[in-house]
Amino acid sequence: MELTVEQLVLIGLLASVIVWLIRLVMAYFGVDIPRLWVTVIAFVVSVVLGYLWTPVGPPPLGDPLALAVWLVETATVVLGMATLVYNVLLQKILDGLGWSANKLLAKKR
Repeated sequence: MELTVEQLVLIGLLASVIVWLIRLVMAYFGVDIPRLWVTVIAFVVSVVLGYLWTPVGPPPLGDPLALAVWLVETATVVLGMATLVYNVLLQKILDGLGWSANKLLAKKR
């Protein structure tokens, strides 16, 4: 499983839009959005993109066990792609917000 150049460009564009929306919300409402919410947003977007970018065949409808196996296999493949997307997307969002690991760890101490 590998991300194409077009997919990486789209992830970068989505990260820019997400950063812009987060900054807009933080400026408009005067609140700080915690890192947990940023990671949840990145996870949801990653799962949607993982589903869209993964070829999924139709489910077998005759046998319940075959359907269960299909669901597990499909979830595994989609979440595998979503993990790739999530790693790139979250890093781009955190960089865009100016949040680094050192800065986030320093806040907790």
